[in-house]
Amino acid sequence: MHMSSEPPIGFESDFTLACPYDGQPMEKVQLGKVTIDRCTKCKGVWLDMNEIHQIVAQGLPADQIDMSGPLRATWVPGDRKPKCPRDHSQMIPVSDRRQAHIKYDACTVCGGIMLDAGELKDMTEFSLTERVKAFFRM
Repeated sequence: MHMSSEPPIGFESDFTLACPYDGQPMEKVQLGKVTIDRCTKCKGVWLDMNEIHQIVAQGLPADQIDMSGPLRATWVPGDRKPKCPRDHSQMIPVSDRRQAHIKYDACTVCGGIMLDAGELKDMTEFSLTERVKAFFRM
């Protein structure tokens, strides 16, 4: 069996994604060795399956790419459900297990997640208060 280093069809690195919240184009942003997609309008961040783990594990400075902006400026919950920008399947709302106040949308097919502006930075900063709360939930 030949293993190709090429990305699967539909997952090309130069492919421009559309934001699942407002349909605007997403720009490629480099954070260390990780390239992520950020909406040009709402500043939401799309992360493929392993990118969030790489960012957290490497301690990359998320505040350099996670800009503040209107949180889902054109998104009205219940209006329509967001679709994955990679495979166009319906995404589901999820709460972060370590920081329950962070809610994002996840694709059940490709494993990617969409974070509102500011949430990537929040996710990478596990505060002392959050550590204490997590300890007592065990």
